[in-house]
Amino acid sequence: MYTMTRLQQTIDSIWDVCYYHSFGIGKRADLVSHCSVAEAAEIEVTTSELGTLSGVSRQPLVTGGTSFVGVPYVAVYKQPAVSFDTIAAKLPYGQIVTIKKMSGRWAQVATQTISGWVLKDVLCSDPASVLPQFQINTTYTHAAKETQQLRAYIRDEFGGGHADLPLTDAEYVSYRLQQQGVAIDWDAHKNPRTPGTWQRQLRGRSGIHIAITPSVGCIMEYILDDVGFVAYVEEVFADESIKVSQVGRSDSGQYTEYMMPKEEYREIKPVFITVVA
Repeated sequence: MYTMTRLQQTIDSIWDVCYYHSFGIGKRADLVSHCSVAEAAEIEVTTSELGTLSGVSRQPLVTGGTSFVGVPYVAVYKQPAVSFDTIAAKLPYGQIVTIKKMSGRWAQVATQTISGWVLKDVLCSDPASVLPQFQINTTYTHAAKETQQLRAYIRDEFGGGHADLPLTDAEYVSYRLQQQGVAIDWDAHKNPRTPGTWQRQLRGRSGIHIAITPSVGCIMEYILDDVGFVAYVEEVFADESIKVSQVGRSDSGQYTEYMMPKEEYREIKPVFITVVA
């Protein structure tokens, strides 16, 4: 009985650390007690992914260097201490921060708009440990590390994580856009955002340019056999051929990169959607 009690205490302590890192609250019980039943269930789903996402390799942090936020929803404190109502902001997963100063377990970090203190162990200087590294012709299931990393980065915008779906083309393209510092300002009333309907939903929206000629960093949307797809244009060459990356073109969750001569992509009549900040 004594051993089991100590084991339970250890498990509870680990949970408390994970919840503290994610939500800036000392104990999981403190968090759940302030939530509705629905909110508490949402928190359990979010933190169930934390083990995978926080299992990153750590490298020494360097003052003046940059680092990535390696867990979701990191609390930024005004001072290097936890006290009531001193959270200055929250940082999303994958956010790049500059390390200004370090003090004990704490690091003072800054972005263009935020400055404050976080615990050092929520940071990771190795991007490969935080951001997904895709391999050609590899299938990314809902449980794959890369799928969870990407969904944490886009905050599971499409709900693929909750539905246990393989990685989708819509999620992949959204991730690539957000890496550029841009995001589509979707109208919430136009869900579902099914590939093949994007040009219709986005036409006329501010910051959206739709064309029949490709450009680097744009979305290629097309329909094959009544199924819509979106892909990301990596390169455009002098002969107007393009290099494209995509998820789910042939098989669900499969990542591919391929070249398309102008004549080939013209046959499928794509549109190219450019999103500007």
